[in-house]
Amino acid sequence: MVVSDDVQEVLRRIGRNLMLYQEIEMRIKFLWSSARLEGSLSELRSQTVGRQREVSKESMGQVAKRLTKDVLTRPDTPEEDQPLGTSTFRVQFTLTDDGSIEEEIANALAARNELVHHFLLRWNPASRDSTRKAMAWLDEKHRAAQSLQRTLRCAVECLQAAAAEMATPAFELRMEQTRLCATAWIETTIDLCLSHGDQVGWLSLSDIDRHLWQQHPDAMQNLEKRYGHSTLKQAMAASGMFEVRDLLVRGGGARTDIRVRPELERPDGRATVTSFLESFSTTERKETP
Repeated sequence: MVVSDDVQEVLRRIGRNLMLYQEIEMRIKFLWSSARLEGSLSELRSQTVGRQREVSKESMGQVAKRLTKDVLTRPDTPEEDQPLGTSTFRVQFTLTDDGSIEEEIANALAARNELVHHFLLRWNPASRDSTRKAMAWLDEKHRAAQSLQRTLRCAVECLQAAAAEMATPAFELRMEQTRLCATAWIETTIDLCLSHGDQVGWLSLSDIDRHLWQQHPDAMQNLEKRYGHSTLKQAMAASGMFEVRDLLVRGGGARTDIRVRPELERPDGRATVTSFLESFSTTERKETP
């Protein structure tokens, strides 16, 4: 059987379109798997793997419904805002959609289904006119799908860049420090050091510990469970807000002192968590070439 060049061209374009629809399906699955996560940094990674496994066997139509429901939002739809636990992070990626993305996904899904299930009903390989109409239809659907593919590719690249940043030790350190600095007992410790410290700001850790147990007993009782540190000294050091020193005292004992890092104090002699967080962006600007 001799296959004409036009028929071969139709077959080539069928394969081209099918590969594009498969890429779109893979990107939709990636976006849904990565766009709504909540937990610790290690839990975020395991959640992504679990969600990818959950949709791995689903059809393009099934996962498109998930994406529309969970990721696409209209501009006038307020995003859900729920408080997080002190050890929790949330990845919440949203494609703001005026309806066009949802429509493009629906059109791509319909075109894919038509190609896979009904294309031979519209194409007669023995007819030159039918063959040319089939090529035109395939080109039209390919152009429409390319627009959607570009949108999804940009979204995937954004999420991949965020994931790469979150995998770095520097990000984990910054998030750990930010998490600790968001606590009320850190603010209390700052106030104690600045109001009761010696001339250069040092205050005994035992004095701080006593005050914190009085003012924030629940946090102190659950220090390791909530913040991952078994001692107050470890938590203070991990926060990045304080300098820690150990001193020998008479009689062979030892004492630990804490003070706010001097570079974080403002001209008025105060220091805040805001000044500490601002130091991140200052450092990042200096490091940017």
